Amino acid sequence: MILGITGPVCSGADTLGKILEEKGFVWISFSDILREELNKRGEEVTRDSLQKIGNELREKYGSGVLSERIIERVNKDKGKNYVVGNMRNPGEVERFRKVKDFFLIKIDAPQKLRFQRMLERKREKDPRTFSDFLELEKQENGKNQKEHGLHHFRVFDMADFVIINDSTLEELRKRIDSLCGIR
Repeated sequence: MILGITGPVCSGADTLGKILEEKGFVWISFSDILREELNKRGEEVTRDSLQKIGNELREKYGSGVLSERIIERVNKDKGKNYVVGNMRNPGEVERFRKVKDFFLIKIDAPQKLRFQRMLERKREKDPRTFSDFLELEKQENGKNQKEHGLHHFRVFDMADFVIINDSTLEELRKRIDSLCGIR
């Protein structure tokens, strides 16, 4: 089985991935693929550079290029369950839809809670005001983006399942267990 994850910033996608890892899934992130590409080029890894390189690769090789790279890795080590983190472009999902036993999970939480989580994680380049946070969301959700860019809203609409992450970590674990039928 391959579970794709999508969700707005600070909704808990990485946490969801870690919980599934604890349950035996192998975690693969689109960001890992992009970090490898930036490292090959000797470029600094920042949120902005990750987005730019992702857009560049999708424009040059097609919207499913990052999915293709992940699927190659999965195919080398069949027989395991995978969780693929942070799908941001519909082409990525469309490519995975051709793979047997793929499901897309959207994780979400209220905006103000997600902003609070962002402040608490204290990453130096994260927005510090709610209005800047909202601007970041508009960009990632597809505002003024080309077809090969970030289109979270369109990906969210493709989800097979939705988990609302508005409570405790233990409650999130229960919601995941219930959704996936795993313990």
